[in-house]
Amino acid sequence: MNALYSIDELMGSNEINVRLAAMTPAFILFSSIRYFFRYMFYAFFKLGRSREQTYESFRLVMLDLERLLVMRDNDLVTFNGNDAPKNVLGPKDLGLSILLIHECRQILQQSHRRFKANDIKNISEDLSELSGERGCISIRQQIQIVCRMTRTYAFLNAR
Repeated sequence: MNALYSIDELMGSNEINVRLAAMTPAFILFSSIRYFFRYMFYAFFKLGRSREQTYESFRLVMLDLERLLVMRDNDLVTFNGNDAPKNVLGPKDLGLSILLIHECRQILQQSHRRFKANDIKNISEDLSELSGERGCISIRQQIQIVCRMTRTYAFLNAR
């Protein structure tokens, strides 16, 4: 009798482990089905891009912008035969940065459901600062804004 009682007690204490072990295949099956249908939804019906794809495209545009700013930091520009340190972007680079900022704004506008409302507001303000809409801004300040955005918004961190 004592042996049967000990076995019942052991089975009762391991019941949670048995239940978790029994649920594991079902969890794997349901998560696989969910992933498959999400892929089918976005790939075949082309009704929109997934959240991850949207974040990745935004991240890549910000990477291009940061690359442009870092490459143009500490450049020398020639004005009237004199070399002078370049504090702001030149006309071509400024145009390219404006195009990149515009692309970020388009991603925000087209995929506004993928972002939190507060993030959209804050990102829009940061993009306004980057483009110089709030006053002239140096390359160093633009780099600092991009670094702050990367620290602040979790989706800009590479996974």
